[in-house]
Amino acid sequence: MDSQETQNGWSQYKKLIIHELEGTERQLDRILRRMSKLEQKLTVVQTKIYVAASVAAAVFTGLVQLVMFVLGKT
Repeated sequence: MDSQETQNGWSQYKKLIIHELEGTERQLDRILRRMSKLEQKLTVVQTKIYVAASVAAAVFTGLVQLVMFVLGKT
């Protein structure tokens, strides 16, 4: 069967397919690593947004209380 595979080009085709699959696997691994890094960066950005929103809410609340205090004295 080995000579028959060689005659009809199956052996070369099989090598080509294996080579292409290996290349695709490497590309997929790179994509997955990049995606993992992006997920980590996104988590950091979300955390910063939550902290900034909390600080803004605290400042706004303080300002509202100050205005209410000042208006209550007059």
